[in-house]
Amino acid sequence: MSIRVFDALSRHAPEALSSYGIRPNDLRSIENFGPQDSVFLVGSYARGEATASSDLDLAVLCDRQPARVDGTRGYPSVVGDTVVAAEVNGLALTVEFIRRSVLRGISEVLAAIPGTSESPSLGNLGALELRAVERIGTGIVLQQGAGDAELIEGLDLSKARLNKAALAFLISMGHLRAATAPGADRGIRSLRLREGAQDLLIAEVNAAGVLTFDSKHLVRRATLLTTGHARRLLDGLSRLETEPNELESRLRAAADEFVARASQERQRALINVLLRPIMPRIETAWSSAA
Repeated sequence: MSIRVFDALSRHAPEALSSYGIRPNDLRSIENFGPQDSVFLVGSYARGEATASSDLDLAVLCDRQPARVDGTRGYPSVVGDTVVAAEVNGLALTVEFIRRSVLRGISEVLAAIPGTSESPSLGNLGALELRAVERIGTGIVLQQGAGDAELIEGLDLSKARLNKAALAFLISMGHLRAATAPGADRGIRSLRLREGAQDLLIAEVNAAGVLTFDSKHLVRRATLLTTGHARRLLDGLSRLETEPNELESRLRAAADEFVARASQERQRALINVLLRPIMPRIETAWSSAA
């Protein structure tokens, strides 16, 4: 790895490099990017969430991901390619390539949210797209390619987060509706309520300020919700013996609180705009299932 990029990495993840005794030559195998690409430290080391089992993750913003080095494994996707590039002294190193064209497309979707107040648009961004937003939006720049500043700065992390909160809430309510449908099987009811509870917690964590698109970091982040019905929901979800009726009651209370806060708190106003056209139908479903 070039001394310049390595020095930048050393400033932002010194504990990882020093504790594993990593030197620039140890990282030569993962420098599969050029000076025109933007390189970020991402993941747990960038967020300050690293543990002893954490990988060291880099993201590369590029026009086209390079061919993999023979012998490496990874996870290709429509966004680019994630390569498990090397393991140095016990530390796993991954490099995630994200194509600029994909990020521009995501930015266009975010720009269309909420549309107008009369006809708001709820962006249907999935986990891979939100992962790319999280990587670039929260990553620490180690090298910036020419022309990437506008693309990076124009990525609306807050809008992505609040949109995800609204979308996760709607998914949660879908599970609640299925769980309370007449004749619902007991096992399916229990499963649907737990799925609904998890999605409601994802909605709440996003509304509280941390872009979260799956359950990987959900429990740790949800424990930061120290009060309110969402915290009670988490406590109920953590107990496998929680009765479905109790879990349903906690989920409904947490959903009511989520909607109320969206209408009352300025920092959640976008959630309220996105949900407003849909809430009458949800409230009708609630009342009929109660």
